[in-house]
Amino acid sequence: LGSFYRETIQSLVDMKSLFQLLEEKADIRDKDDAKPLILKGGDIQFDNVHFSYLAERKILDGVAFSIPAGKSVAIVGTSGSGKSTILRLLYRFFNTNSGNIRIDGQDIRDVTLDSLR
Repeated sequence: LGSFYRETIQSLVDMKSLFQLLEEKADIRDKDDAKPLILKGGDIQFDNVHFSYLAERKILDGVAFSIPAGKSVAIVGTSGSGKSTILRLLYRFFNTNSGNIRIDGQDIRDVTLDSLR
């Protein structure tokens, strides 16, 4: 009976933590006037993109490239060089420090996250 009581109390504590987490506002949100992404083909353009997780360590420094719709691209590099970060930025799990990312000419900061992801 004692272990059941402890498990029940721990479950209640865990539920409280879960509900607090659900109330947190995301750092990356839609603009008030965000519109759904309109895909015309899927051209992707990174234009002078800068990003760092920590101010003292740049991950991307002026990255610029275009991927035409329907084409495949391989991104290669050493561990920590920014390969995964490029995808995280494309899906707006993070915002760039500066520069633009566009899909079919639409800045990803101006479209809804639901339509982007």
